[in-house]
Amino acid sequence: MHHKYHTEGLVVGSVPSSEANKFIFILTRDFGLLGAHAQGIRSSHSKLRFGLQDFSSLNLSLVHGKSGWKIVNAKPLDSWFEACKDNPSKLYVCAHTISFIRKFVKGEEKDEDLFDLVKEGLGFLSKEDLSYKEVGTFQCLMMFRILKQLGYIGDEKTLEYILKEKGWRHDVMNFVATHRTKMLSLINKALKESHL
Repeated sequence: MHHKYHTEGLVVGSVPSSEANKFIFILTRDFGLLGAHAQGIRSSHSKLRFGLQDFSSLNLSLVHGKSGWKIVNAKPLDSWFEACKDNPSKLYVCAHTISFIRKFVKGEEKDEDLFDLVKEGLGFLSKEDLSYKEVGTFQCLMMFRILKQLGYIGDEKTLEYILKEKGWRHDVMNFVATHRTKMLSLINKALKESHL
């Protein structure tokens, strides 16, 4: 009998693994980024089907066996795809953020701060009424914060406010808008030095 683990997760991608199964990539609050098998999920009768949509948050239960992680239960919490699907710029930034996480987060290593910033950030993006320019500012802030959390960006005196501030608010976005050139420079430098 395998031990059942419970955690909150963000679905950051999936690939079909057989006619009815999928392999799901999930950023979890307790185990970092992991891949897990979801058996029968592509069947119309699957109980997991609606709880494991890409670009969504969920509560899930997993077991770990010889073949790795297996999802045994999933309860959907929020769907950023549904919230952003009618706004192409928001949907692009959501997809880019998810892709960014899969590229830069390595292995099963717990990082609650990273989990919270991604979950709260995508929640802000999906719920707030943002202009096209503000969506671009949000993307800059999200990339900056992820890279900072992962250790790719050091301290910068001129950006001390944004380095200490954790929230997603319009006053934070205004600060980012006025310092965007500097932040993009640091992001590009980090991307170049990462060789990813």
